[in-house]
Amino acid sequence: MTRRTTLARRLEQFNLINKVGRDATMLLDLPTLLPRAAHLIRDSLGYQAVLVVLVDQASGDLRLVAAAAPGEAALLADGLSRAPNQGLIGHGLPAGRPW
Repeated sequence: MTRRTTLARRLEQFNLINKVGRDATMLLDLPTLLPRAAHLIRDSLGYQAVLVVLVDQASGDLRLVAAAAPGEAALLADGLSRAPNQGLIGHGLPAGRPW
């Protein structure tokens, strides 16, 4: 990767962070903010899918709360939930870091 390509990629990432930050200050409710952030990340970085998973404070389970992916409506409608230590995401949770 050339220096120019690296700098262009970094600029794109900083622009994404700026957009999400602006949205976070304008849209204080998570049900609106998280799907928007997922779509911004997917579109800006060219990912095929972005899933936002949060820990349910009552049960400790991981719950899918937003998605920007093919079939996202079905994913969200299914109410995807996993126990800690289940699947790739669940195995990263106890370590406090992504898989």
